[in-house]
Amino acid sequence: MTLTNFPRTLAAWQNIVSMLGTNAFMEDETEIESEYFQDPEVDREWLEGDLAELQQEGRVQQQVTAEQIEQMLLIQAKTGYGSVFDLISDHFPALVTTYGRDHLNGGFISELEGPPDETDLGYGPLSGTTLHFDCEGIDQNAFRFYSNKDSENKYIIHIVHKESGKRDSVSGKNLESIMKQAVVRAISLHYEYILDNTKNILRAALERKNEIDYWDHFYVPPPVPIPATPELLVCPAKPEFNDPEPPPPTYLEYPPEPKPDSVSGFEKAYSDWAWYIKEIESENQRRYDENVVAIKNWNSRRVTHEEAVAAWPETVKKVEAENQRRKAEHLAAVERRKKEQIKNQQVVADIRAGYKSLRPEAVKIYCNLVLQSSDLPNGLGRKWDLEYIPQSKTLIVDHALPAPDDIIYIKKVELAETIGPLTEATGRMIRTRLNLSDNIFRQFYDETLYKICLRRFHELFETDTAGALESVVFNGWVESVDKASGNDTKACVMSVHVKKEEFQKINLARVDPKACFKALKGIGSSTLHSLTPIAPVLKINREDKRFVASYEVAGQLDERSNLAAMDWEDFEHLIRELFEKEFSKPGCEVKVTQASRDGGVDSVVLDSDPIHGGKTVIQAKRYTNTVGVAAVRELWGTVLNEGAMKGILVTTADYGPDAYEFAKGKPLVLLNGANLLHLLEKHGHKAKIDIQEAKRILGEKASVFHP
Repeated sequence: MTLTNFPRTLAAWQNIVSMLGTNAFMEDETEIESEYFQDPEVDREWLEGDLAELQQEGRVQQQVTAEQIEQMLLIQAKTGYGSVFDLISDHFPALVTTYGRDHLNGGFISELEGPPDETDLGYGPLSGTTLHFDCEGIDQNAFRFYSNKDSENKYIIHIVHKESGKRDSVSGKNLESIMKQAVVRAISLHYEYILDNTKNILRAALERKNEIDYWDHFYVPPPVPIPATPELLVCPAKPEFNDPEPPPPTYLEYPPEPKPDSVSGFEKAYSDWAWYIKEIESENQRRYDENVVAIKNWNSRRVTHEEAVAAWPETVKKVEAENQRRKAEHLAAVERRKKEQIKNQQVVADIRAGYKSLRPEAVKIYCNLVLQSSDLPNGLGRKWDLEYIPQSKTLIVDHALPAPDDIIYIKKVELAETIGPLTEATGRMIRTRLNLSDNIFRQFYDETLYKICLRRFHELFETDTAGALESVVFNGWVESVDKASGNDTKACVMSVHVKKEEFQKINLARVDPKACFKALKGIGSSTLHSLTPIAPVLKINREDKRFVASYEVAGQLDERSNLAAMDWEDFEHLIRELFEKEFSKPGCEVKVTQASRDGGVDSVVLDSDPIHGGKTVIQAKRYTNTVGVAAVRELWGTVLNEGAMKGILVTTADYGPDAYEFAKGKPLVLLNGANLLHLLEKHGHKAKIDIQEAKRILGEKASVFHP
């Protein structure tokens, strides 16, 4: 049965969608009958990309024919699978390897009897672009809807949650009613998927392959764009002049004058002859004049051609020079890209070698990569701070954990009761309900935190290819709102120190997370949801031997002070003083390192907040010339070596275009002279930057020391 036999009420559907806080877009009947509801090329890119990953993981056979791929695309166009593995396991089971069958990752989940086929789903979606949701924080492209009628002439709407592959359907004789039910059920599927991900937070890590090359996949800086092929100018052909010279005019001949003795009615004949003579003379004159103009125009075109021929060699020369410039510019861009790639690869290679030789900062960077690559569901626990103690090969992890309000535990979505007409004035049509007791939720919350803790130990120990970790300390911090005072609070709620040898004896697939945590001698309240603070078993030491005593500089400045001519060490302390004011808050401090004279780290911002804090490195450049890309590249290397969250470069001058281009997409901030003066004024100080005066003053100082 085709969708042309399925009546739709566009106004009713749009009314329902608007009441649900959504925007629906219906396609016309011609589009609905189209075989593909999505661009086939998009489906192909998605299928081939995921298929390659499945083959790399060893879950699908390497030999997949082009014909099989075309069949998969056709099935995808009809059914809208959310998972390539589900599609293959349902329709091409022979392609699934033994490893793939043992790691179904949940397999195909459906409340229908098997995957929907063409008969179940009809020939297209209910809406060509699917519903675009704007409620409950749900991804607008998370769903697809299909429709048809069953044998009892009931309307059926099938719902597909694309990411998980979960499916459901609703049916009934009232089209408007089942449309509302379909949207509600779609949101329910989404929350079921979130809940499943949270429950499986530990199991998902155990099923993940550990032999990932973190350096290649997660550490290489963003690649430099490939320079576009230059558009070359077309060299003009040599002008040609093929316009023939106008021929002389063809004149009309005069008729013979009539004779009195040869023509009867001589007078009339003579009169007519005289009139013809005048007409012929007039026409011949016109032809003559026309020929004169034609010759004049021809001569003008000939002169223009001769001028063009004379200018042609110079034009060709200019075009060739411009093309040569564009080619050279392209080659230079290609060469810069190659050098940038080599430099990026060298940065990775240096830190990779440092990790293998157990250099502390390199070990921290690698462990950061491991944690960053771990896809914790629903944004749970995405911030942390690390410290590596090389003497004992111990890694300390200060890890942010979700507060109870951050945990989504929604088991049911339903329509809200309304009174009166179903309009926006009656409120939202969808509401969510926590369909469980407080005790069950608290147990779920505590279990989630224990699972995050155990997962982090598993990921760090399993990926430690260099043997850098003999033990790991996990301190779990929660940021929440104190219900009594209404103030923000931060508390360490769990802490445990685990040795690698001891942890690897545990079968995580079979443990009770809380019992395992306690067996590892973990410290924490018996009820983590109470957010009772405890003292970490080991704290991160934020002391650095490079730090030196600082002194005040800003108070000595006035409108006459030229920052570009300051003593370089005073300038570095001024920058420290400014950023100390800029970052002024409890637990945050700015330190100055040992005198470096424009080398290494000049200042370090240390924020002890375990959730939002971390390290920021600052470099100060008291320059009188434009700062090039080398200084920004040096800052980027320092950020990586220090394991910092951000790098800030401050100068009295400005930056070249290459410097700004290199900083794009990186956690780098470039502050020029104007920005610096604005920052000074913001904190109650005034000064000036006069580059020419500074060059003169610095030149005079140099001549004194080097006469």
